[in-house]
Amino acid sequence: MAFLIGITGNSGCGQSTAASYLKEHCSGICSLDSLGHRLLNKDYVKREIACEMDMPELAESSSEQIRKVLGKTVFQDPDSMRVLNRIMHLRMRKWVAGAAAALSSRTGTWVLEGALIFELELDRYLSHVVTVAGTFQRCCANLAARDGITEEDVALRWRWQLPMEEKIRRADRVLKNSLDLDYLRSGILTIFQDITEKPIQ
Repeated sequence: MAFLIGITGNSGCGQSTAASYLKEHCSGICSLDSLGHRLLNKDYVKREIACEMDMPELAESSSEQIRKVLGKTVFQDPDSMRVLNRIMHLRMRKWVAGAAAALSSRTGTWVLEGALIFELELDRYLSHVVTVAGTFQRCCANLAARDGITEEDVALRWRWQLPMEEKIRRADRVLKNSLDLDYLRSGILTIFQDITEKPIQ
């Protein structure tokens, strides 16, 4: 039987860290952020973004350069964000749908982690969804320490994500990231064991 587990939360909540603790216990982990990187490396995706945003220089840019350029504008420009989301999110949904179909006949446990699982309606393809919950203040501190992101930038990111309360309501399981990393690790391993009924060695 295939278990497809989603781990989500808003930016800075720790869903990527929580998923990393399952690496040795599952069949594979896919990050929505990494998927986005791979898509941005496709020439046809670059050309469409460059055309739709009237920024021809993006067609010849690397995915890292595109993310850097767009990261400075799209979070503050709703029209640009909608264009980018229309291009990227459609392809991300198709990829996840195809992966879920391919894995449905296999035995194992796969993890999909990312902030936009509910926003992209990817939960329809998953057996269980775990929301890693954190306060806005704690998430700001996490992102400031990791990426040097300001509180204002975090607020802009959260504006494009569902409210934390809604992600908690929709989740099958909730893990509050309120203490240290040992607590987060213990919590996600316990949830994983409960879902899969597979002892953690």
